[in-house]
Amino acid sequence: MPTRRYARSWVDVVTTLIDRIPGPPWVIYAILVVLSTAATVILRLLDGVFIDPLVIAFAALTFTPFAVTFYINRAATRALAEFRPALGELEREYDDFERRLGSASVGTGIVGAVVGITIVTLGNLTANGAWGVSSENSLATNVVTLATQYILNTSLLTFILHQVGNLQTITRIHRDATNIQLWNVRPHNAFARVTVLAALAITVPYVTAAIFSALQTENSVIAIVVIIGALAISTVLFVGPLVGMRRRLVAEKERQLSETDRVFEEVSASLRTELDAGDRSGAADYESAMGALGAERDRLRKVSTWPWSADTLRAFLTSLAIPILLWLLTSFLGRLLFA
Repeated sequence: MPTRRYARSWVDVVTTLIDRIPGPPWVIYAILVVLSTAATVILRLLDGVFIDPLVIAFAALTFTPFAVTFYINRAATRALAEFRPALGELEREYDDFERRLGSASVGTGIVGAVVGITIVTLGNLTANGAWGVSSENSLATNVVTLATQYILNTSLLTFILHQVGNLQTITRIHRDATNIQLWNVRPHNAFARVTVLAALAITVPYVTAAIFSALQTENSVIAIVVIIGALAISTVLFVGPLVGMRRRLVAEKERQLSETDRVFEEVSASLRTELDAGDRSGAADYESAMGALGAERDRLRKVSTWPWSADTLRAFLTSLAIPILLWLLTSFLGRLLFA
């Protein structure tokens, strides 16, 4: 069946152009972060207006969705290559999977742009300056603020929509792959690195923003609600697409254990039959076979059926814990110093 070809989203076009610039892509993204942050700070200093830390934080995040999109897409295509031996009958769809995981469609980019522009426009029209655009600012400051907000929100929403599609694709691959091998753990764990990156990329910024807001307003209730919600969403994004693989691995492990037990019982029954008949000539062979089957059963019981490595799970938990610990530490020190 011929592979359908799709044009890429505008976000993928930008990341491809950045990737073609000589040097590591992260250097370009770092430069863009510095430029967007510096422009926001300098213009507000020239205007002599209050510099809201939250506005600066979002200015620094302006181009991060492009960087995150680039690196997660690359991780997704690498994970697909690692999973390839387990595809089986899905091998014929490999090119389509690679395209879906490695780039967003034009439609996804258009929807993300429209929704992002709408959110920013309505937010600035109704928030009475809380979003950073104010009559107290110069025209240049308001233009730069709007530009950073439009870039951040449209690219972020495109990224989120693309990742939702990616998680659905991963779920389908895990469900329909026909060459799952229990002992070959590398394909099983391949996509966990993608789902953990997607979960952290979507939720960590919201946790960080909630912490900044709580420290600034001294109102921790909203921050706690946002953090709990972010943790729940992050867990679903990380674990959700892997549940199907977990079930398949558990079922395959139980099947192999049952088969080993069945053969063990047959060998044991044959040995008892010969011993009852007074024939001990094959006892050593039977005992050797039963020992090998017992060792195989012990190895099977130790095989992990979790579709992620310990390092991936540790990175996920650590990445979520760090901002929360920093918030608790900052709040504690603030109360201790200013009590």
